[in-house]
Amino acid sequence: MTVTYAHFDDPSASVSVSIGWGGVDVDAELDTTGTYEARFIAEDQAGLGEARIVQDGSVKNTTTLTGTHDSSSLEFETGTLSTFADLFEGTSVTIQIDDRHETIEEVGTTEAEAIEVGGIFNQVSEELRAAGLSSSQVEESLGFLEGTTTGAGETLGGILAIYDDPYVIVEAARAIPEAVENFDEIIEALPAAIEDQQQFNNPHEPGDRYYDDFRDGWYQGYFFWFVVEMAVPAGEAGKALKSTDTVQSTVNRISTPQVQRAAQVAKQGGQTVTAPVRYSRQQLSQGLHGSIGLTREAGERVLSEVRTVGGQYQVAKILDRNDVDGGEISRIDGDSQAKTGSATLRSGDDAGRVLADGGPDPVARAYQLDLDVNNENLVSNLFRHSDEIDLERVINDLEELNRPDADIQGVDELALRLAGGDQSNIKGAAFEAEVAVSRGTDNVEAIGKSNPHSRGEIDIETADGRVIETKSGDYTQAAAGSDRYTDLENQIGHYQQYTDAEGGTIEVTFREEPHGDIKGMLDANDVEIEIYNE
Repeated sequence: MTVTYAHFDDPSASVSVSIGWGGVDVDAELDTTGTYEARFIAEDQAGLGEARIVQDGSVKNTTTLTGTHDSSSLEFETGTLSTFADLFEGTSVTIQIDDRHETIEEVGTTEAEAIEVGGIFNQVSEELRAAGLSSSQVEESLGFLEGTTTGAGETLGGILAIYDDPYVIVEAARAIPEAVENFDEIIEALPAAIEDQQQFNNPHEPGDRYYDDFRDGWYQGYFFWFVVEMAVPAGEAGKALKSTDTVQSTVNRISTPQVQRAAQVAKQGGQTVTAPVRYSRQQLSQGLHGSIGLTREAGERVLSEVRTVGGQYQVAKILDRNDVDGGEISRIDGDSQAKTGSATLRSGDDAGRVLADGGPDPVARAYQLDLDVNNENLVSNLFRHSDEIDLERVINDLEELNRPDADIQGVDELALRLAGGDQSNIKGAAFEAEVAVSRGTDNVEAIGKSNPHSRGEIDIETADGRVIETKSGDYTQAAAGSDRYTDLENQIGHYQQYTDAEGGTIEVTFREEPHGDIKGMLDANDVEIEIYNE
């Protein structure tokens, strides 16, 4: 796969700000909404399947590719606050493409980077250096602002205040880390995930001229916000960045003992694992409490596995705009609440619609399935194709087929097809599960069994001697001579080779009444027909 074009822009809505650094003015335009677009070409001799545009692990849009060589484009839009969060914290957008066969443990999927935003001050650094205007002091100050906004960039007012007069904010806030002895020890004690974020935001490579300057500033800014969170009463930390005056006021209120105590907490390491997002999660979970009726504790847990501010904001907005019943989420267990949040981030409005229609219970149960499948991939794919399948029925059927007293071959493989299939494959797998359950788990012996006497598979084999081919597609127009007619006729030949050796009755189940030519062909071959209307 090759990404041929990638862009993040929406010039129709922007504001201009001026950033001053010792007499040097740099004009930057910030989009208040954003559009991510990527164009790509792909080739796979196995045949191409679904393509996805993914932001920080969350699927934003999909399209279906055809043949062995194809090209397409995908895009998605973000709202005002998400766009600012992406610009401040940074974000990564990739293209994923599956081949048209089932994806097992990510085999059959390829991924390529399309867009990477390292953070707005990362970009300012690049512009200044390109103009020959940067210096160690400027890079350290830019790093300071980027580190601060890693934890504090969730409020539009705070963002605009930083842009209004960043130099004054840096000078006022720098007094906090300067009050700490052995600041390098604090940096070394922080979790690796925080250093990963710093490296993502840093526009320089390790060993480059300004890498350490930006890194030192980033950690100072990060620590400044950590101290503010500890020292300022809960719910008021965001006010610290409303203006340069409030920043100075906040710094003046923080005593040296408070700074030293925060330093000791930071050196313990574990206390700071979630520091970049802790304040945002508190505020957003309160918003979920007010908008969709989640308890505050449940709101915290829903956002607990979502790492970035922008991601947390997306989850909150998705649940709100899809009118998800927060009371139902509050009633499921804590682990399931956390999985609901991460699944919502990954699947976007697909998840929101499912949660609004069927509640969180089927999602929670999907994560608890004891099958040889990545449950997160399973939930994500079921969300993605929720318009084509009945998600709750699929979960019910998987639970039934996987009962401890059921001894059915092929259930794990069926779950893998549901976790990695495109639209046609997932509809087929879901229908297979439905038919198998209808025949009784004490009667079904195998699902997706390889045919040892010919090509292909036996969809379902039962103890009462039936071998069943399931067809979820539209066969109402499959007249003699059509591709679907011919393919089914060939499949019946393979099934007959199996029953000639093993015995049994061949049956084909359809979702709706097939064309008369199909009925005639099956009747001529002594094949029984069953119709499963939804």
